[in-house]
Amino acid sequence: MATENMNTFLFPWSDWVWDEFDCVIEKLKTGLTHDEEWVSHRKKNIFIGDKVFLIRLGKKINPSEKGIVGIGTVCSFPYDGIHPLTGKTTNKVKIRFSTLSQHPIFTLDELKLYDNTQRWDIEAGGTIVKNSDIASELYNAIASLYDSELDLDAILDSKIESESKLKEKLKEIEDPVRLGLAKYRIGQDKFRKSLLNKWKNKCSVTNIKYKELLVASHIKPWSVSTTAEKLDKFNGLLLSAHLDALFDKGLISFDDNGKIIVSSKIEAEKKVLGVDDDMTFLIENKHKKYLKYHRDNIFRE
Repeated sequence: MATENMNTFLFPWSDWVWDEFDCVIEKLKTGLTHDEEWVSHRKKNIFIGDKVFLIRLGKKINPSEKGIVGIGTVCSFPYDGIHPLTGKTTNKVKIRFSTLSQHPIFTLDELKLYDNTQRWDIEAGGTIVKNSDIASELYNAIASLYDSELDLDAILDSKIESESKLKEKLKEIEDPVRLGLAKYRIGQDKFRKSLLNKWKNKCSVTNIKYKELLVASHIKPWSVSTTAEKLDKFNGLLLSAHLDALFDKGLISFDDNGKIIVSSKIEAEKKVLGVDDDMTFLIENKHKKYLKYHRDNIFRE
């Protein structure tokens, strides 16, 4: 599973009163996004496009109401602003929220069970989620949960007996969060199988055949893709693990001829990282719109 663009950070919402919160939730239900500035204790190594979990915390908050109540992306570099509680100058970033909920989507207790090595309850904005795979799965599960078009019919083929039985079983899941996770995992599995078939079980670039080292990489990330794009085999490359990690972090991309583009950030170390300037893949026209998105939004020159 690709971890997608850059890092994921925790931003707490504790004592500050968000007067417009209910109105913002209604706004997001229409498909729009909402930008809000947030206090950040991180001044460096946080970039536009990094993902955000909004964590409800605070001493006055009932334990059952603590947990992830929203997701979004960083949409500004850090800047000086006024702290909403103290009135003093502090560091801030703007967050573009795509999903918000009045109640936790994942409670603090559920998060601790999911990954007990991560401190989920830190009050400092900008705490990194250390396990990028877990961060990606949680983020994409929440995105899938609120994607009304990503229904089971879009993922599973009723004409295939095994998939038809699985669909009926999944319909019995009453917990929407578990269903969101299930939709994401099944969608990812189908996406991987379609890429393995397309690229004949070989890396698109290196032709490595060892399946355990091949990763189905979305070009345009799952979380910002439409339902059709999430499952489109042309919105993906089957990459060996080292290339997937670099592609995912925006340290390599590909031009419209399928030729690799290498970020200046790794230019001096590209040989050690297994990158060659002559690397290419057999590009098709349907790849190009997704690669343009990757170059414009993820690639780090």
